Amino acid sequence: MANRILTGAATAVAQVDTATPANVEIGDIFTLINTDDNAATASIAFTATATTVANVTAGLTAAWNASDKPLIRGITATDVTTHMTLTADVAGVSFVLTATAVNVGGGADTQTLTIVHTTANSGPADVLCTTNWNGGVVPSGTDAVYVQAGGGSMTYGLTGFTCSTLTTETGWGGTIGRFGNAGEYGGPLHKLQLASCDTLVIGGSGSLVAVDTGSTAGVAAYVVHTGLPSAVGRHVIYLEGDHLDLITIISGDVAIGTQPGDTPATNGTIIVKGGSLFLGVGFTPTAVALKIYDGTVTAECGTCTTIVIGSGGTFIEKSAGETSITIQDGGTLKGMAGSVAASPTYTAITCSGAATLDFREETRATTITALTINGGATTIYDPQSLITLPVPTMTHGGTLTIVR
Repeated sequence: MANRILTGAATAVAQVDTATPANVEIGDIFTLINTDDNAATASIAFTATATTVANVTAGLTAAWNASDKPLIRGITATDVTTHMTLTADVAGVSFVLTATAVNVGGGADTQTLTIVHTTANSGPADVLCTTNWNGGVVPSGTDAVYVQAGGGSMTYGLTGFTCSTLTTETGWGGTIGRFGNAGEYGGPLHKLQLASCDTLVIGGSGSLVAVDTGSTAGVAAYVVHTGLPSAVGRHVIYLEGDHLDLITIISGDVAIGTQPGDTPATNGTIIVKGGSLFLGVGFTPTAVALKIYDGTVTAECGTCTTIVIGSGGTFIEKSAGETSITIQDGGTLKGMAGSVAASPTYTAITCSGAATLDFREETRATTITALTINGGATTIYDPQSLITLPVPTMTHGGTLTIVR
């Protein structure tokens, strides 16, 4: 195990690949395929109209450069007659090129289209570039990675990267991951994929930290971040993984399960002491204890096992309700229509101190099955009379006020 520090010292060099066809017959189909970090692909094909290599290189080059596909148009093709070259338009922006050659018109099934990586991508944001790390070594699965104040970004080479822990320190203003390509406008989110990382400590002030811990069990994430999103409708920190089992948020704008294809899961505890957390429809809260001591949590996901809302904490329910919610003095539960149209049901709500149940922005008929008030003054805002309430259980001089 070693400590690896991101330096971002690599010189930007444009990646160059060559594509060389061989054994061409009329009717053979030659295809070039570019694949991004999310396994999205875009391809260009040419069907040979003559039995020469130059016929294929000219046809593929013309088709490639004429394409408006986002994954294609950032790379320029050049016809050299014996082969073609494909060069990244921006130095430091990597691509992954593959090829196929299919026999259709001729009798011999020997046609090929060979890709050679002539010039490797290099740039300060490529995490697989050795010169971006102290000691000239890319981190491995047992290494601890540190991104210090003034350190660079981790934007390319997002797959095939492993470490034991990842820490972005206070004062760091870079980004991890990127939006872009595929369907564009803005493109999908590409996360840094950490197949073996079990601890995340996220500090700094950049506009994006997107991390996927994959199938690693027992992942712990600690967030103290101050960045703002790069555009309206986006978040700053995106977490993905099969076992995000301890998440502590002191500050920051965190989202889990909000992106297409996201299927993160938690079997543990989420503690929110500040900032905001958005739990999207892709998030699976398996036996989750959610504790909100300050800050705001918005849920469009399935049911958490238990929820505690402390002083200064707000829980916004946009889904189908919850099983067990405890609202302490100064805590607020908000019902608000979101992605789930079904009428929500809260199986059990227990209040103490000055607890608030705010349904002023709710548009769905809502049921509270059991309500317990253990002292203090609980207020329910229900101006549209949408809430079905039981007779509450009152202890220790608790009071209930319903505002309509």
